[in-house]
Amino acid sequence: MKKKRKLLAIVLLTTLVPVNALAESMVITLPESMSQTQNRTVTVPSNALVNNVTVNTGNVSHSQNGSQLLLYLTNGSVSSSRYNSSKYSKYISKTMTSSSNSFPSSDSYNDGTYSGTYYKDGSSYVYSGTYTPSDSRTQTDSRSTSPGGSSGSLPSSIPYNSGGYSGTLYGGGAYVSSGSYSPADSRSQSDSRTYRCGNSYVWSDSSRSWSYGGTYAIDSIASSIPYNSGGYSGTLYQGGVLSSCSAPAPSLSGSYNGERRNSNAGYTTINYSGTVTKPASADTRVWTVNYSGTVTRPSSDTRIWAQNYSGYAYAGGYDSYYQYTATINYDTDSENPDGSLSANPTNWTNGDVTITLSDIKDFGIAGVKGVYLPNGNFVTGSSIPYTVSTNGTYSFIIEDKVGNRTTKSISIGNIDKTLPTATLTQSPTNFTNQNVVLSLSNILDAGGSDLKQVVMPDGKIETSFENKMFTVSENGTYSFEIWDNAGNKTVKTINVNNIDKSAPTATLTPSTTNLTNQNVIFTISNVQDNGVSGLKGITLPNGNLVTGTSATYTVTENGVYTFLVEDNAGNRWTETVNVTNIDKELPLGKVKLDTTAWTNQSFGLELIDVKDDETGVKRVQLPDGTWKNHNASETYRYVVDKNGVYTYRIEDNAGNITVLNQSVTNIDKNLPAGTFVYDTSKPSDGLIINLNATDDMSGIKEITLPDGRIVSASKADFSVKKGGSYDFIVEDKAGNRKTLTAVVDSPRVSVVRDKLELVVTVTSNYTAEPVTKRKETLQTWNSKSFRVPVTKDDIFTFQTNDGGVLSDEVTFVVDNFFTLSLPQIDVTYDKKWTNKNVVLNLSVYSIGGTPIVSTTLPDNTTSNLTNFNYTISENGMYTFVAKDALGKLGYQTVVVKNIDKKTPLVELTTPTDWVNRDIPIDIKVTNN
Repeated sequence: MKKKRKLLAIVLLTTLVPVNALAESMVITLPESMSQTQNRTVTVPSNALVNNVTVNTGNVSHSQNGSQLLLYLTNGSVSSSRYNSSKYSKYISKTMTSSSNSFPSSDSYNDGTYSGTYYKDGSSYVYSGTYTPSDSRTQTDSRSTSPGGSSGSLPSSIPYNSGGYSGTLYGGGAYVSSGSYSPADSRSQSDSRTYRCGNSYVWSDSSRSWSYGGTYAIDSIASSIPYNSGGYSGTLYQGGVLSSCSAPAPSLSGSYNGERRNSNAGYTTINYSGTVTKPASADTRVWTVNYSGTVTRPSSDTRIWAQNYSGYAYAGGYDSYYQYTATINYDTDSENPDGSLSANPTNWTNGDVTITLSDIKDFGIAGVKGVYLPNGNFVTGSSIPYTVSTNGTYSFIIEDKVGNRTTKSISIGNIDKTLPTATLTQSPTNFTNQNVVLSLSNILDAGGSDLKQVVMPDGKIETSFENKMFTVSENGTYSFEIWDNAGNKTVKTINVNNIDKSAPTATLTPSTTNLTNQNVIFTISNVQDNGVSGLKGITLPNGNLVTGTSATYTVTENGVYTFLVEDNAGNRWTETVNVTNIDKELPLGKVKLDTTAWTNQSFGLELIDVKDDETGVKRVQLPDGTWKNHNASETYRYVVDKNGVYTYRIEDNAGNITVLNQSVTNIDKNLPAGTFVYDTSKPSDGLIINLNATDDMSGIKEITLPDGRIVSASKADFSVKKGGSYDFIVEDKAGNRKTLTAVVDSPRVSVVRDKLELVVTVTSNYTAEPVTKRKETLQTWNSKSFRVPVTKDDIFTFQTNDGGVLSDEVTFVVDNFFTLSLPQIDVTYDKKWTNKNVVLNLSVYSIGGTPIVSTTLPDNTTSNLTNFNYTISENGMYTFVAKDALGKLGYQTVVVKNIDKKTPLVELTTPTDWVNRDIPIDIKVTNN
């Protein structure tokens, strides 16, 4: 690049005016003022230089600033007087009060000398007192009675007067706030007692059985019992029998017809009932009523309001006025001042330039006042320096004391503070294991002084300014200096840190070098980058790139595998390994069974064709977990006694294990089973027993029936007519045998007499309507219960067919038809102890239906009623005789022994002497 030459010029501009001075004067009358001392400013002609000033009265002094003349006037005489109504004033104030917040906006003032007006000063305020507005609120209260008091004593409303509030409070419902009360009460109560008792039984030869003949008491049965529980007390009276006497009939037969025997081993339960009462408790209740209502408070206002007033009052008087007339004597000066400008330095510079204004002088009579700098500041002096930092034209104004001015200008063009520019780059910028080239381009001077030189990183100076290339072989900081002719220097620095020529290192370790049937895991560790570029990654044998300082790689088969570690600059570490120690081939073998047919016996398993073509068989594990070292002649026999999965394991010398699972499913040691179903569809042929045999494993082979016949199926039928046990033998295909027994229950027939009928009851097992046949008449009944009329002494033989199963024959003999044809008397009564008469309830009837004519009572009176009562007053035996229309007589005797009308005897014995303490009373009670 060629250097540019420029002309440095300093231009001085000067305005000169010829000398001219004249003496003149001016008279000025100033305005009147009430002030005797006055400061007045007047304007004098341009270029006037005031010599002196005189006044018509008093004294004067002056000062001049250009065309402005300042006069200081004192001690003048009064020029005139004038009346002023507000010449004198004073501050006035007062406060007004009122019971209402209402005040006038103003008020007058006059004390005889001063007069004026008060005006409101601020807002009104409360001077004293308070104001309370009216109010209402809800008020509550309560009233309570004393313990045991009445709720009716509490009023329905109460007055309220408290805190300025008054009104009426109204009550709600009364409630119990404390205490308790239980009223008297009564209720029905029942209870029971158990007593020993006995039953009388009468023997009948015809029926060969005992019949009930009455009940008697063994324990004394109380007619009443006391009750006291839960606060209730009273007496409960006998009310009836809850359970009759449980004494059983005699177990031995009677000796003769009509024999009566007592059974003492029974119990009866008597019911008692009555009314029990509970007295009222003490009344400790406190009754409370809650009251509520609206109470009101009237408004109250005791406030005194105040208002402040203030203003001014005035009084009249005369004001004195002063007026000055000034005579100003001056000379005129038209000559301009002058000076010289210079600059330093005048060569190219990257610093400031100092401009000096010197030889400052005035050609007129006024003299130099000062200089206005280019920045507008006003300064004085004979030589004035001024520093500038940029090129340009700078003007100075020299002014004399009457305002004459001269402008001096200078142009500055030798300042260059702009640094040279350039672009510094490197190639490449990515990490590299090669040299890096630095390029300095676009080398320019922007300030005007032109480029001077370039200093390279190695110190070499270049004076040409085309692109500069510099090659570096290692990392570091490299700087270029670009200079211009004004001394400006630009330093371009670059930090090279992408050179990496050091290869990374790593350690490769296999998980095992021994023979193995597992994968071999290679671990690459201690991966380090010995340069600056950082690790790029680890390339595994499968081509995968992983990051980090370690990695693992699983080798599943023998072969050659290469591992590579690379940094970001392309430096590499590699290692290749040959894997030969992996053996994953399984050994071979077969399991052989002694039999595959169904069996209920144990049998053996054998392991055959055992071999391994790689490392050879090491050992064999039997199904029970026992390991045996391999022997080529060994069969590894193992006996099994049940079904299941049996496992052999064959291991080779590399640790590979073959698992042989042998399923055994042909052992059946379980007995067969079966279910019976009874078929009643053909009762004339017997009950058909259907057997359904089952076997969960080998299956049913055959069934042997109770008569020895063999059925080769899982189902078989067999008919029976008698109850009993019938054995079926079931055999499965594995030889297991089981005997199944079918139990056939015979029906049962019972016969009892009810008056002149036989009641036949059948218990069946297989049908709801068994068929019962009477042997003598061949009559049949399809029912479980039926009646057969008895019309004479006779023999009745019955047999039932229950779905094919026959019952035993049951015979019932009727040989007392005559006795049964007599009138019958039933007597019932309350057998509890009583102190009253006992009422017997009688029912008289004929089994055969013959009308009853009369009944003779124990007192020998007769009754023609069939249902009536008979009252007895004392214990004893009472016999009743009934007569029917055919003249036949029937007897019934009743023994009554529960009447006790004698009052117990009570004897009281007390001491006969006087004592001062409680005395005992002996009480003796005798039951008569």
